[in-house]
Amino acid sequence: MNRKTIWGLVALAGVIRTVFFCFSENAGGDAGARLWHLYEWSKHPIWMPSRIWLPLPFYAMGSALWIWNNPWVAPRLVNLVLGTLSVAPFYLLTRLWFTETIAKVSAIVFCLYGLHIGYCATTSSEPMYLLAVLWALVWVSHYGEAEDHKSLVAAAVAMNLASWIRFDAWMLMAALGVALVFCRKWRAVILFGALCSIAPVAWMIMSQAQFGNPLISIRSADVNAAADAFYRSRGLIYRMSFWPSAIAMSLGPVVFVAGILGIAAAFVRRHALLLAGLFCFWLALIYYQLWRGGMITQARYTMFPGTLLIPFAVWVCHRWRTTVIVTSAAYLLGVLVMGESSMPLSEKFGSISPRAHYRPHLGDAVRYLNTQLAFGDKVLVDSYHYEESSLQTALRTPWEGVKIFWSANQELFPYLTDERPRFAIYAPEGALGSRLKLDTNVPAQTVEGVTFVKRFQTRKYVVYELKYDHV
Repeated sequence: MNRKTIWGLVALAGVIRTVFFCFSENAGGDAGARLWHLYEWSKHPIWMPSRIWLPLPFYAMGSALWIWNNPWVAPRLVNLVLGTLSVAPFYLLTRLWFTETIAKVSAIVFCLYGLHIGYCATTSSEPMYLLAVLWALVWVSHYGEAEDHKSLVAAAVAMNLASWIRFDAWMLMAALGVALVFCRKWRAVILFGALCSIAPVAWMIMSQAQFGNPLISIRSADVNAAADAFYRSRGLIYRMSFWPSAIAMSLGPVVFVAGILGIAAAFVRRHALLLAGLFCFWLALIYYQLWRGGMITQARYTMFPGTLLIPFAVWVCHRWRTTVIVTSAAYLLGVLVMGESSMPLSEKFGSISPRAHYRPHLGDAVRYLNTQLAFGDKVLVDSYHYEESSLQTALRTPWEGVKIFWSANQELFPYLTDERPRFAIYAPEGALGSRLKLDTNVPAQTVEGVTFVKRFQTRKYVVYELKYDHV
């Protein structure tokens, strides 16, 4: 093992991710909602922090708040560190299946992987999950070479950690077990299966004890409703083409096409079949979920298969390895520029950009309001398009004073008169918009003794300052 090479790659990944971290926001997927839950967990730690998500990210990022009580930075630093360290197992895994040169070049391309860079600056679970899974694959691959049962135990430990981060790991465990069956390693199948079942079974026991349902997250009505809403909001062609398009956009067309050719060549030459098989397994699983209507189309879900494609792309293009690195670096800068622009598809590129940032309609509203807030000001936030938690956790005021208006049937004016929030973030198409039906073209309007004074407006949100009668 060349430790200088590994530490050099970690340093490269760390520098790139740290630079973008300094200019990024906690945007992307469920990062805002997760941040709120881990913030609550840090104050009242329990074994089962959420009925929707698995607990390990809350333990890791929530504990960071005990060291540094800065919820806007400390939890994200955990992902920055873990994401940076992911290049080490990625390099080792690639070296086990390919050559030293391909491993180095692949690791450099991974360092330039914009989607991974961006999510290392958020509180999403993907960077932590990828680190655990890559180590599991390293040890499984090592077992395939040496048939050392210690490697299999180490792989099972890594998979247990992954299975407490994302449910994807549960399916990946089964896929690795099937791979061992095909190799006719029966003792390994039994040992690996028994060890990998520890964390999922423990989670189901705790879920049954706390929520009365061992599979509460999988069967959650909130999760199913969200998936169904996203599923029905997109056409069949969009859903079917999203996944290859998202991988191609995040890796770049050159790496994507070369990677697909590499996967095909791997089956023909019977080389690196474990990695190629896992990519195809993921693809089959995704399209099965699409057929069932249970999959939300978000680019972050392509991080694992996108990572698997990189070594196959470098393998195919090994004669032009310098060109691959230069192309990846140029594409990273191109994605950054496109994501920051106002050109068509800028929001699509923004979702895979190395600089994680909120969509303009959300980010502009938050940035304006943060310039107006005094510490301790209370804010009413509209529930719209699953963005309310991102708004709540982006505000630089104690989050206990930020109230989310979830439903048009919710009590509103008793809260306003009792708590007297100073500002409201209002979405005409949100729950609060359905309740108040304010005319956003009017500078000020009074409803039941509360005057809504328009201060700022974006494409989706209006920031109102609230004035009260009989102050």
